[in-house]
Amino acid sequence: MMMGRPILYKQTNYKFFRPGAYALASAYSEIPFTLPRILLFSIVVYFMAGLATSAGAFFSFFLFVYGTFMVSSSSSNLRFETRSKLAQPVL
Repeated sequence: MMMGRPILYKQTNYKFFRPGAYALASAYSEIPFTLPRILLFSIVVYFMAGLATSAGAFFSFFLFVYGTFMVSSSSSNLRFETRSKLAQPVL
């Protein structure tokens, strides 16, 4: 993503496509790669922490973790200081 940023800026300046379309496309294309990784992480952390052993509670936890990951990865064009300030309420 970082390598293609100058190309993205040039193409949006020429009005080839909107930046929102690029952001949605990149977010949707990451789902098959990030979903198994976040699922494995959630299974390990959830049961090591000894949380409630019900499917509804686990999937609520998984959706929260996955949503947090997607929001933090979509804000990767922000500076580190801004991202850390946005992540503080979550942590």
